[in-house]
Amino acid sequence: MKKKISVTLIFGGRSAEHEVSLQSAAAVYRHLDPDKYVIHSIYINRRGRWKPVSSPLLSKAELNQGPFYSFLTWAQMISEPKEKTDIYFPVLHGPYGEDGTIQGFFEMSDAAYTGTAVLGSALAMDKA
Repeated sequence: MKKKISVTLIFGGRSAEHEVSLQSAAAVYRHLDPDKYVIHSIYINRRGRWKPVSSPLLSKAELNQGPFYSFLTWAQMISEPKEKTDIYFPVLHGPYGEDGTIQGFFEMSDAAYTGTAVLGSALAMDKA
């Protein structure tokens, strides 16, 4: 039996597109095959504070309950710190998500992630 790939979704965020991110993360979560993936979720609230949650399918009230952190260590970023995340899946829209900032965070941390790298993300945000 093959080992499941551990994926951590990161969603929400400080941008005006916060609500779109919640919808996108819920769609990604629903479409990842649980037979192939162990899915972890990290919610970033509108103030930019982070916390691990059980899934992006929680209600807004549930997402916003409990303590938030200004930064999560890698051990805090998944619900089971003993299990290493294989790949991070940023489901963030707008500034602080699509502009290269979260991608830079992953690059500095030498963490695997989905999507475009720092430069491509930054250039794509500059619509002019």
